[in-house]
Amino acid sequence: LIDASVHSPLIAQMVAPLADLSHALAWQIWSIASFLALVVAGVLGGRAAGVRITPVGVLAGALLCAPVMTVASAFWHGRSEPFVALAVGAALAGIAPAAAATFAAILRLPAGAFGLPLLVAATNRRRFLVQAILAGLVIVAVGALFAPQAWRDYLFGGALLRTLGGNLGIGIYDDAPHAFVAFLFFYVGAIPETYDAAADLAALGPTARALIHATRLLELAVGAGLLAWSVRIARDASRRHAAMAAAIVGGLFLGGLFWEYHNLPLLPIAVATALVGGPGVRTRLGAAALLGIGSLLVVDGALLLADANGRSPVIFWPLQRIASMGCSVGVGLLILDAARRSRLPVPSPPRARRIRGPG
Repeated sequence: LIDASVHSPLIAQMVAPLADLSHALAWQIWSIASFLALVVAGVLGGRAAGVRITPVGVLAGALLCAPVMTVASAFWHGRSEPFVALAVGAALAGIAPAAAATFAAILRLPAGAFGLPLLVAATNRRRFLVQAILAGLVIVAVGALFAPQAWRDYLFGGALLRTLGGNLGIGIYDDAPHAFVAFLFFYVGAIPETYDAAADLAALGPTARALIHATRLLELAVGAGLLAWSVRIARDASRRHAAMAAAIVGGLFLGGLFWEYHNLPLLPIAVATALVGGPGVRTRLGAAALLGIGSLLVVDGALLLADANGRSPVIFWPLQRIASMGCSVGVGLLILDAARRSRLPVPSPPRARRIRGPG
């Protein structure tokens, strides 16, 4: 889990209390906790927009959005993204942003990239940096207190470097544009899929390998460009949501992580954007929701069609991967574009109180 999914031991320690429960009960508890995290993240998104949203209102909206592929898939797979969304919402609303960004970065590295523009935007950057470092030390120290070997292996045994290197490299079985290019060669029968990534990549011809590497380099360039742009606009407090969205989407491009649930941390940003944006902004957010629902229908429809015809669902795997990748990339870019076209209210600095002297 740690090596393959850019997860630190923190996620394992979060689910450790459920280890002695039955699988069904543990999954239900985790799903309820994930759902509540999304509800609170939505409330925090409203707070960032200067609008007071009751938890009941967010709960109703979340129930309506539950069928969307991005949300539903996070529950099906027991993902950590809802808790990253909670951290994004806290940072967006100005609640312990340094600690929230540090927690998200340790829990899920690509999505935790939203801490980068926060660092640049902080009024007192040295203070923010100190707070982030202290928060990280506390998280690691508490985690290492209960699982010292796991954290030692992660930090000093090469696991952290392998996760970074693996996700910056070629992952031909991921849902990313370069992986889809590789998958096309497998699907047309250029070589059989053995699910040995290194062997399958080596078996491709030089032209195919060059095309895959060129696509991956383009992803890295887009990701780096989005991160640079997020830092550039981060000093404008009214655009902090756009900066955070650009950093999250940029992190996903850098990591080549485009499964449909990876952009779930954008949820509080989408809520804040919807509340402050005009009709054009809401149209883009509506298109993002429809894209998620359409992806769900395509994937489920492919499985039902295969079952109705007595055929293996594997034949519809290309369709599912296109839908999954299209959902994640499309939803992320639409929310980013909507945030780019809107402005959040800037909190007023606290007024200095005048102290009257005697007389």
